[in-house]
Amino acid sequence: MSPDASFPADAEIMGVARCHALLRKLEDALADLAADEIPEVVGELARLDAVLRLRLASPTPPEGPAPADRLLTPEEVAERLKQKPSWVYAHRNDLPAVTLSGRTLRFSERRLEAYLRRRGLP
Repeated sequence: MSPDASFPADAEIMGVARCHALLRKLEDALADLAADEIPEVVGELARLDAVLRLRLASPTPPEGPAPADRLLTPEEVAERLKQKPSWVYAHRNDLPAVTLSGRTLRFSERRLEAYLRRRGLP
């Protein structure tokens, strides 16, 4: 393919092309998946979806490889904030929350730490 201004840089093409190739391999592997294994895979796909959505919502692009981000449960967030889980659910719109699989609520550990720093909390 010849270089063209309408195409992304080579590095971007390689990254997207590699992801597409991996997704095609995953799709092939999923065809042989037993029905009782599907919920676990759906959960992992939801986690990856959340990670990508959090990256899209990030105000600045990460410099170099981003450190792994854990998704915290409302109970873990409540413990860190010294609040009850019901408080976390009530304030989920103010916290760095993402909804997985319709009703499962999780919080980006990195974004929660940034949220706490901005408010001068430990």
